[in-house]
Amino acid sequence: MVFVFEDERFSSLYPVTLSRPSYEILTGILSLKERLLKRFGDVKEYAPRFGKKETGKGLWINGRIKGWDFECFREGEERIWRNKKGEIVAVWGEVENPLSPPPYPEARVDIELLTYPWEIVKELSKRIVEDMEKLGIPELSIPDELRKRRDIIIEPPVYIEEGVKIEPFTYIRGPVSIRKNSVVRAHSYIRDGVCIGETCKVAGEIEGTVFQGYSNKQHYGFLGHSYVGEWVNLGAGTTNSDLKNNYSPVRMYACGEFRDTGMQFLGCIIGDHTKTAIGTCINTGTVIGFSVNLFTRSFPEKFVPSFVWYGEKKEEYRFEKAFETAKRMMRRRGVDAGEEYRKMMERIFEETGEERRKWLGLQ
Repeated sequence: MVFVFEDERFSSLYPVTLSRPSYEILTGILSLKERLLKRFGDVKEYAPRFGKKETGKGLWINGRIKGWDFECFREGEERIWRNKKGEIVAVWGEVENPLSPPPYPEARVDIELLTYPWEIVKELSKRIVEDMEKLGIPELSIPDELRKRRDIIIEPPVYIEEGVKIEPFTYIRGPVSIRKNSVVRAHSYIRDGVCIGETCKVAGEIEGTVFQGYSNKQHYGFLGHSYVGEWVNLGAGTTNSDLKNNYSPVRMYACGEFRDTGMQFLGCIIGDHTKTAIGTCINTGTVIGFSVNLFTRSFPEKFVPSFVWYGEKKEEYRFEKAFETAKRMMRRRGVDAGEEYRKMMERIFEETGEERRKWLGLQ
């Protein structure tokens, strides 16, 4: 049996992991969970904050493993594998709590785990190509009807699933992945490491960016080297910067402070359910939390916490109002935001409260 578990470092990936386990982040064509399912057929999950507490004997894989690095582990003698930082990367044995496994013999592996959100963006092109190679996907894997089109240009490596609609005069230059039921609007330019999850609508110029799923950027504007969560709507003309005027490495907010990313090109990280107004401009290296309503006329601050109503004034986004908006948007895509989803949003609202109130100057 194969298990995937979330360790205590999930919070370093906020806001991406506020609403999903680390192993469900779209990091290429697939998430880690999807890669494990492709390889092993069945996977048990351990992520207590989402009510997932499977236990038992088998191969336990850390949910922050990058790409296909899990393939080096094999069933056999009971063992704990740690990386150079001392983080548990994998365990083989009978485990109740993977964060505190039995005292099995240990071995070292040269495997880095996903630590900060910008690493998702940094390795996108590599992960798309790797996923295609591991799954035996041809360099150009697109529906037959797209091959017959003369009003679009597609340069491999590109993977496009069935049910995707590409409107006329679109240029796609790989590595690019577009999952089912998504729409690319006319006159779009999509290039160089873009992953578009299921049921998205995108347009304009997009480079080096992930759309987790169910999000919209339906109008003109540039979005580069960024991560966009689920149920996000970017208003017409929303544009971000992904390069500083002095070409220096970008700093980005994580774990309570701004940190050096070592990246020259880095745009923004946008949490689930965030909305931007028309003409919104987002600066290089900006982090925007979960359920933010952004309609300021100037560049927003480079860190905006979750549940913020950000116009000429900055206020807390009242939970009931935020949840009603979320329900309304999800209903439009045939998804029900039921009681469990409400509880998850309430948890996020409470967990991010102290940080939000401090940012708003309320404490």
